[in-house]
Amino acid sequence: AAASAREAAVAELARFEARGEARVASGLTALAAGAAGTAALVPFAAAASGSADSSFLLTEAFASSAFFGVCYRYALRCDWDNTQIKSGAVGAFAVARGLGQADLLLGSGGLPEGASQGDILLQAVLLAGEGAVMFTAAAVALEACTLRGWIAPVPGRFPPEGSEAPEKVG
Repeated sequence: AAASAREAAVAELARFEARGEARVASGLTALAAGAAGTAALVPFAAAASGSADSSFLLTEAFASSAFFGVCYRYALRCDWDNTQIKSGAVGAFAVARGLGQADLLLGSGGLPEGASQGDILLQAVLLAGEGAVMFTAAAVALEACTLRGWIAPVPGRFPPEGSEAPEKVG
């Protein structure tokens, strides 16, 4: 019975992808997550010094959140109630963002004048926290959009008890 259920889920996913619905849903997911993540970082961008800094921050926030959203949607296809996967996905993206920034700062030919490695690592921790805010906003927006039927769930994804997620949008 488990093998036939798996085969049915694989066949449903293949039909979903063949109709092009997967690309449309992924595009909508990227837009919704990108918009939510960017909106969450507007206060941080307002605090950034200079318009070039804030516009780059918002552009990077949109791109990072959009990519996160597509990955998050597929990661949670069957586990709406699994808080470990949800928080793990948000945490992994936030830590990767913070460590990437630290690597960039530390590997750019030396420390800025007057800065210590501790200063750079503190900045990386703050950027990871900023990423956690951004990716959490994107995750919440995606779950809300999926439950409302605005974004088609990945086939094989089951809503939590008491919720009704539509099988297809349209």
